[in-house]
Amino acid sequence: MEKINLRDLMGRLDAVPGVESSAMSNTGATGSNQWSGDFDAVVNGRKVTSGTGVKFISPEFLKTYRLKLIAGKDLASSDSVTGFIVNEAFARAMGVSAQDAVGVSVALWGRNAMISGVIGDYHSESLHQAIAPLIMMTGIEVSFVGAVKLQTADVKTVMQGVEKVWKQTFPNYVFEYTFLDDTIGQFYDAERKTSSLISIFSVVAILIGSIGLLGLVSFMAARRTKEIGIRKTLGASVGSIMTLFSKEFMYLILIAFLIAAPASYYFMNQWLANFAYRIEPGVFPYLAGVIVIMTVVLVTVGIVSYRAASANPIKALRDE
Repeated sequence: MEKINLRDLMGRLDAVPGVESSAMSNTGATGSNQWSGDFDAVVNGRKVTSGTGVKFISPEFLKTYRLKLIAGKDLASSDSVTGFIVNEAFARAMGVSAQDAVGVSVALWGRNAMISGVIGDYHSESLHQAIAPLIMMTGIEVSFVGAVKLQTADVKTVMQGVEKVWKQTFPNYVFEYTFLDDTIGQFYDAERKTSSLISIFSVVAILIGSIGLLGLVSFMAARRTKEIGIRKTLGASVGSIMTLFSKEFMYLILIAFLIAAPASYYFMNQWLANFAYRIEPGVFPYLAGVIVIMTVVLVTVGIVSYRAASANPIKALRDE
């Protein structure tokens, strides 16, 4: 695409009602197709060489993507490289703070300029990957991705206007677009599918377990009919008989929890190890799990044991 056409495209896009701003870049703000290279810099008398991601952007890039400058200033509108924008990770790679990185001279791909500004770190990929150093420079001539920031609720109408502008500017190129939140959502498709499967199997397992528990409690109550009748004859209350049944199953639940909790903690940490940014599960999920299971057990056991404990003891002893 010719450079004049790209600038003309941005001007026309900004004129579309509902468009707040537009920008061009080589790879966009997100995705794994980021360009990379090695930079050289002299910081406090020592030479620093390290790898970095590279973006060629138009001056409207930070505004369109709402990237926040935490030190220095934005790039000047120019066709040549007059300065660099870097992220906090880039500053850390040089061994300086964001404020001290401003003004440092950097050489990259034959281009030499000073860092004019530093933006806060942002996730251009999923949380599986750590935030890498990133350097940005003007370079609309190598831009392949356009971004449009919308300020409207009528997205469909605005996108029709954007498509019309595109076809007027580049009639020989196909108009394709995606929304930023959809792109970010694709980062976690595998996690969402896994979560759905785990939820389904968990519900099925609980239902099967509850049915099995109901059958086991019913069998035990039938076998202990005489014992229940004798206890009631001797003055045992319905509550004490229900407690007798429930207590036995609570011991089994406690044993199962002591076996399952360490195993689940291990496998959970193995899964979380795939993320560069992760949480610590803590004890709450395990306590919540055991409380849910105990509630299910108590309700299931309570229904059957109450029915057995409320039966006429004389009838139970006569049947025996």
